[in-house]
Amino acid sequence: MRGSASRAFTLTTGGTVKVTLTTFGDGSIAAGVGIGVPASGAPCSLAESVVTIPGDAPQIVASADAGTYCAQVFDTGALSADTPFSLVIEYP
Repeated sequence: MRGSASRAFTLTTGGTVKVTLTTFGDGSIAAGVGIGVPASGAPCSLAESVVTIPGDAPQIVASADAGTYCAQVFDTGALSADTPFSLVIEYP
């Protein structure tokens, strides 16, 4: 399907951002997870991304200045239908 879902968030102060994909479907399929900035024409212009399975530890840990950012979950090409997921974004 090559679909994606993104969520925007704003840091009022600089600090560490942690992104954790805690669930994705039945947990056996990997998904792409990324962090970046909102962009016109695209939900999220990724600066960093990984392909991972869900877990309890953050898959992305990044330093960021104050500003607006986005986190995105995306299909790497293995899905044929919408897939439920849970994404935790921790930031100052």
